[in-house]
Amino acid sequence: MDAWPRGVTPTGLSANARGVEFLYRAPGDRWFRVEASVQPLAPSGMQVRALPGADPTTSERLAKAVERQLVRTSPARGWLDAIAYVVERLAGLRSFGGPGSKRDEPLDQLLARLETLDASSSAASVELDAILERARSHPRLDPAVIDELGIVGLLAAGEFDRALDHWHRHADAIATRSTRSAMTCAAIMHGYLGAPERVHARARELAARSLGAADARYAGELLAQLGLDEAAARALRLAASDAVIDDAGAFAVHFRLAQVAAAALDLDTLRWAAAAMQTHAGNLDQLIETARMQREAGEFAAADRILEAALRDHPDHRGAAITLAQTKLWRLDHEGAARLCRPLLDANPDDVAALRTLGACEHLAGNHERALELLGAALDVDARDYQARLWRAEVLDHLGRYLEAVDDIRAVGIGDYPIWQLLRALAEEHQVPRRRIDDDTWFIVDTNIRQIVPEDEAPADTRASHEVACAAIRQAIDKLGGNRTKRLTTLTPSGELRWLRTVESPRQRAELLQLQACHREVDDVVADFTALTERFPAVPFFHTYPAELLLWRGEYERAYAMFERVWIATRTRWGYVGTGAAAMLLGRD
Repeated sequence: MDAWPRGVTPTGLSANARGVEFLYRAPGDRWFRVEASVQPLAPSGMQVRALPGADPTTSERLAKAVERQLVRTSPARGWLDAIAYVVERLAGLRSFGGPGSKRDEPLDQLLARLETLDASSSAASVELDAILERARSHPRLDPAVIDELGIVGLLAAGEFDRALDHWHRHADAIATRSTRSAMTCAAIMHGYLGAPERVHARARELAARSLGAADARYAGELLAQLGLDEAAARALRLAASDAVIDDAGAFAVHFRLAQVAAAALDLDTLRWAAAAMQTHAGNLDQLIETARMQREAGEFAAADRILEAALRDHPDHRGAAITLAQTKLWRLDHEGAARLCRPLLDANPDDVAALRTLGACEHLAGNHERALELLGAALDVDARDYQARLWRAEVLDHLGRYLEAVDDIRAVGIGDYPIWQLLRALAEEHQVPRRRIDDDTWFIVDTNIRQIVPEDEAPADTRASHEVACAAIRQAIDKLGGNRTKRLTTLTPSGELRWLRTVESPRQRAELLQLQACHREVDDVVADFTALTERFPAVPFFHTYPAELLLWRGEYERAYAMFERVWIATRTRWGYVGTGAAAMLLGRD
């Protein structure tokens, strides 16, 4: 559905060694094939081309239309961003841990040479071959290791066909070896070939055989790349215990551990890693990163103390000032945040973060016209700054300029996040009373309100009237203090900040759960969706997103039944588009 231009009917989807092929039928019983493949270095992140056919001109136009559709679609965009991230990691060979192991000096020297390879260069493949050929003459380097690194290097250079060819020639031998590089190579290739259960088996095997800090580091990096953050955090904590690393290395290891622990929501490990980062920090930038990790752990007061100390010694440091100003804004200390931002604008009038933060401060202080000037200036510098646009929409809504507010909110492309949904609902309900509360998507707004506002404070029926709805939305927004980011915080009764880690819009929760099918069994993900439908029966996404998984797996009858139930119950596009797609695949008119 993400690659469905107007005027044609998609009838087939298949994979090849480069990517995926789409088969379309056009009026007049004409058929066209289009291939889409990942090209992380291309502007769009992909290459979409027409495959040979009877009408090359129309095929080229169709290929361009498919690319436009994919680039505009948030799930496809998210998929491309994830692929680009993996390829970037492969290009740096961080899956292998990178140089630094004193036990495998020849291997580390080879890794160091490979890390200097420019994967974006047209000559990358030739340079890779030359590096590997020289390595084969090293008496202490196992030729098998060179083959394994060569496979991953070819992937990083975009030589997918050659990587697959090398893999097919060496896969049996690689499967019999229990070395670090063999397990890593196998896990990466199984992931590329779409076999997550084999990926997990090799990654966990690598983690289990980690006898020391060096091996644990490699295992942790691999597990993190595969999305297994909890297991990665355990391995990297062992790596951080290496007594032989110096302060610079210790900071880097603990910083990486903190990042992975944050992704895994392992707050105890995150706090431990952040404390170690502070111990090993050797310069101001490392202290700023330490403060950011303290914030991730929810230790906002500790982070502020680090930033305040840094600014006493380095009053002109922008990073410390803007990070501290953001925290003060979240706390609704608009005067304190403004004091930090004004010198930044004196130094650089085009500082977007300072313009946006000061604009928000002026709004909170009641200076709404001045706020519009500052937020407009921020957007003149960077029209994609979604926080500045959301703040400006909020100011416009406050001033009764509802149409302009709605236009600003609709221009924000951050996806289905709670703050975006709440501000959009408020402006649209202000613009046309009962427009949102009479709409069949009010369940999205209601779910967000009830996740943020305590049960004993929220109205029993948030859509009881126009006035009740607007007040309930405003109540939820006010609970967020001065935070208009994708990741929400709230103020406790004592005035401290606290992350709202579990607040997600229904669609966002469905998207994130669906993505887990990349590294979990599809049946397990579908079972999790079933549990959500029991808790939130009115949310159609918890029916349609697992139905999409079933479509992709070829269970058309089961998917048809799930989509049809949503269509009958809600009469919304989420049901009828899916029902139509399943019916088409089943050959039903």
